[in-house]
Amino acid sequence: MDSIKLCIIDDNESYRDYVKSLITDEYRIRLCGDYSSPIPFIARLGHTQDPDVCLLDIVMPEMSGLDCAQIIKIKSPETHIIFVTTCPTNESIEMARLIGADFIQKGTIGDMLLDRIINNTKTRDDYVLSIKRETENKYHNFIDIIQDVESVQENVHLLSATQKRVLQLRKENKSVNEIAKILNTNPSTISTHINRAMHKLQLPNLLEYINLEE
Repeated sequence: MDSIKLCIIDDNESYRDYVKSLITDEYRIRLCGDYSSPIPFIARLGHTQDPDVCLLDIVMPEMSGLDCAQIIKIKSPETHIIFVTTCPTNESIEMARLIGADFIQKGTIGDMLLDRIINNTKTRDDYVLSIKRETENKYHNFIDIIQDVESVQENVHLLSATQKRVLQLRKENKSVNEIAKILNTNPSTISTHINRAMHKLQLPNLLEYINLEE
C-alpha cells in the first residue's frame, strides 16, 4: 500500500513538531501538510492532493476543530479525521461518532498515535483508513464518564473549606500522613475528611468502565 498522507492542524507548534518527530522514520506515513490554523488548510482542499488522515486539534483561535471537521467531510469525505484534545467533551465525542472520526488525548504516548494512523488501515479499494473500534460502547463509556465528572463538579460547593484543602493536597499526591503534618492534625482526622468529602461529591466507580477480562 502507498504511504499514508498525513496533515496536522494544530495551533501549538511544539505539538506539531512532536508529531513530526514521531513519523520521521515511519516510512508508511508521509507528511503532506502542517498548519497552525484550519483556514489555509480548508482553502487548499480539492485543489491539491487531499490527505488520507487529518490530525485535528479541537480548540483553535480562528476556527474550532469541530467546525473544521464538518467542512472537511463535505469537501473531502474520504479524509479520515483524528481529533486531538487535552480534554474530550460530550460534543467532541458525539461529533467523532457521527462523522466516523477518532480522537486521542494530548499527552498519550506516541506509539498509540501511530497505531491509530497505521495499524487499522485497509486497502484503498475499500477505504483509505478506518479506525478500528472494539464496540460502540467505547464512546458511550466516554460520554458516561464525562457526565459523571460534571455531576461531581456540581457537588464541590458542598465541601467545607478544610475538605477542599485536604483534597487539593491529595491531588498533589500527598499521603494522609503528609497532609496531617501540613495541617497539624492526626491521620485519622484526615481520613475522615477525605471519606466525608468523597461521600458529598458522589464520586463514580470507575471500575464499572474497565474491562477486566482482557
